[in-house]
Amino acid sequence: MKKLLSIVLAVSMLLSVMSVTVYAANNGTKEYDNESIMGYYSGISLIETDGKGNIKTEFDETYGYEKEVSTPIYSNDGVKKLDGVSYDKGTNTLTLTNLNASDKILHYCAMGDDFKINIVGRCSLGQLRAYAFYWSSAVTFTGSGTLVINKDKLFDLGFENYSSGTASVITFDKEVNVTISGTDKAVAVKSSTAESVDKVFKFNADCKADISGESNYAENPSIANGYSINKTLEPDYIGPKAKCLKDPDGIYVMGDSTTTDSSGVEKKGHWVNKLVYSKALGLYVPAPFSDGRVHKNVYPGDEDYDDYVKAEGTLYNTEKRYVSATLRKMTDKNGKVYVYGEVWDKEKTNVVATYEEISDVKGAYVFKTVKEGEDAEKFAENLSYAPEELVPIGENVYYDASYVTGIFVKELDMDSDHLGVLVKSKDDPDGIYFMTEGNRYENFGEENEKKIPTRWIKKYIYLKKYDIYINDSDFADYGTLEMDYDDFDTSGYILESEDADSVYNKGKVDYVYGGFYKDKNGKNYICEVDYSSEGENKLVVYDYEEFPELKTASEQKYICIPVSGVDGNSLTRVYVRKNIEGESNFYINDKDFKFNNGDDTTSSDTMAIGKSSDTEKKANPVTVKTAVKSVKAKALKSKKQTVKPLTIKKNQGKVTVTYVKKGTAKKLQGKVTVSKKGAVTIKKGKYSKGTYKIKLKISVKGNSKYKAKTITKTVTVKIK
Repeated sequence: MKKLLSIVLAVSMLLSVMSVTVYAANNGTKEYDNESIMGYYSGISLIETDGKGNIKTEFDETYGYEKEVSTPIYSNDGVKKLDGVSYDKGTNTLTLTNLNASDKILHYCAMGDDFKINIVGRCSLGQLRAYAFYWSSAVTFTGSGTLVINKDKLFDLGFENYSSGTASVITFDKEVNVTISGTDKAVAVKSSTAESVDKVFKFNADCKADISGESNYAENPSIANGYSINKTLEPDYIGPKAKCLKDPDGIYVMGDSTTTDSSGVEKKGHWVNKLVYSKALGLYVPAPFSDGRVHKNVYPGDEDYDDYVKAEGTLYNTEKRYVSATLRKMTDKNGKVYVYGEVWDKEKTNVVATYEEISDVKGAYVFKTVKEGEDAEKFAENLSYAPEELVPIGENVYYDASYVTGIFVKELDMDSDHLGVLVKSKDDPDGIYFMTEGNRYENFGEENEKKIPTRWIKKYIYLKKYDIYINDSDFADYGTLEMDYDDFDTSGYILESEDADSVYNKGKVDYVYGGFYKDKNGKNYICEVDYSSEGENKLVVYDYEEFPELKTASEQKYICIPVSGVDGNSLTRVYVRKNIEGESNFYINDKDFKFNNGDDTTSSDTMAIGKSSDTEKKANPVTVKTAVKSVKAKALKSKKQTVKPLTIKKNQGKVTVTYVKKGTAKKLQGKVTVSKKGAVTIKKGKYSKGTYKIKLKISVKGNSKYKAKTITKTVTVKIK
């Protein structure tokens, strides 16, 4: 079951790093022509559990995977009324009336910023789960009833809300009574673009709740696979021995494997595990293949199927045994490091353990249990998550990977890439914008099909080194502003010139979706899977270069250059999770959070939101350095000149730089513009040679842990 949840969450995380920016209220449900991947479409459903925190599943014959057993309330098929549950699409309101569903999960996805859950009478849920799916995971709890979520604490989180790159808000109306519990946190809002916690939780009453602990623990805790002493000294079965003809000195185990595809056709082959013997530990340890996995299936027709043959005997470990676990690195108040979580050995149990890396096998660890069961749970209450987002504990040295998205490739042998006609933005005169024209169609393919003349505007970033323009996906919706043809005159954009010619990139710019890989010498590459290749999928290999100016709110973009002569399948996957600025996690630390209409708002173990949180924040560590910059008077006669006199580092929160008139040389006043990132542009004109001062204000917003800060600097520009 946990594997299924991991797959679902992994899909959600992958989707959340895609660059989608929401600028306006997304009211109402997001409409789709077809259901999307893994069930992520607009809708509401009740998911069945066994009453013990395990979700019931069933095999989907159509798509060939295990899916959650659920009852739709609202979906593409319409609204279904259940006992105690009703949904009104007109008001986008789900009403719960005396609903007793403490063994069910209420799931909603992309229901819009105006989605409401109206509580009537006494209601209960096992868990509440929400996904934004590029739209909104917002909700307003309203009504005069009482809702209790996860009363029996069957789930780590009572309310799990994936904002997925949006700033979705959770609102509690003044009359409603809501109690949410969790063994870890009561409420977790993940991957939110909100600037601070007070932008995430809105309380329409005098409610107090401790939401000060916005700790950045990893959203996907590393799966830790390690070893523990088996006190019974019973042999630990590993598997039937095997040989790899291409690696005669290697240690392998192999068994029979049968899979069935979606059409019901069986496929028989073998599973293969690779091992290495650790002298320091005295047992066999899983070792990765070239692709970083320790387990794979091979079937007749595969390129390496005949490489593996059965050998005589069975492989066992003695005295110590392999342990599968989900562990998180944690520290006590003195900084001592432990790992905590569920371990599957003879039986599933929670443990707090110390650990050490095995000296002769990198990435393999020995765990020594300190506390177990209920004692471990109590002990862990006084621990906090370690600051590292990436915890290198597990069968792979680097776990917790995200695909690298938004990577651009310049392929010079391709046709020119048409960008459109250059236009100017009145609000952003220094920005680069192109416009294309054409038609869009409404009711496509139907009798009342309508052709509408349309203009599209995109913003670009110019990379001088490669002489190409890259689309700025943070601009507008999906990087494109669409308007009716006649609306252009009032849109705030103007043509660069009336007889402007179209602009082309000298070579097409394409997306690459890949991950980081390295060769045996440690050199890094970006690789993309080529699914069109026959047999085993091949890796297309690229060298890459990072451009900070291409970093958006949700991704870092790279320029990739195809590499020849490097076998992608000889490389090892490097698991790297980039911490993208702009997405944060917000938690209600109380394991038992209550929002009541005045009855329980003065509890001594809670604190008022916003009243003391700012004083608890640390001073912003931002540093700003200035440098004297020079421009030539001759160059200014024919063209504006831009310099970058500021170096800003260690900022916690978004930085905005503005021009200050008072303190700036009078001869430059009205002739200087400053970008938000601090680039100073002197307009075209005739200037006297000399040294000029320009005053700038650097504003740092701060975040959940650090205060905002404003710094004023005077920079020097020499006109020679």
